[in-house]
Amino acid sequence: MSGGDDDAPSAVKSEAEARKVVTDNVRLVYPGHTVVAPEHATLTPCTNFDKNAIGLGPPWIVSATEYLARPEQIAEAVRRVDALTEYGYRLQPKGPLPSYPEQRVYKDDRGYTVGISASKLPDRVDFDVFSMSPCTVDRP
Repeated sequence: MSGGDDDAPSAVKSEAEARKVVTDNVRLVYPGHTVVAPEHATLTPCTNFDKNAIGLGPPWIVSATEYLARPEQIAEAVRRVDALTEYGYRLQPKGPLPSYPEQRVYKDDRGYTVGISASKLPDRVDFDVFSMSPCTVDRP
């Protein structure tokens, strides 16, 4: 990349790059066909970490998710996300809150995360494959 930036050499340079990486990550982990594509990624302003509030960007945190509907999909997604160590992702420690054994988060040197999340609902637990970028360095 061009010199003169104070950013780390591996910093996320653009929204476009982040859209591609997070959606590629979801496609790598999701078992079967998924239509998630860069244009489907979600943008959250870096200046506003409340995902439900309206904020201004860029820069953005870029994310993508895909729902895992069946138990066999969850098991295959766990196997696939655990294999991402081959691509430089490292398993992150679990937090203090109780979690499900399928939940896990991996992170690479650029700050991208990919993993499996769980949402407890009254009658079931939903699992998703997700990936998220650090803040892009795009500026208005």
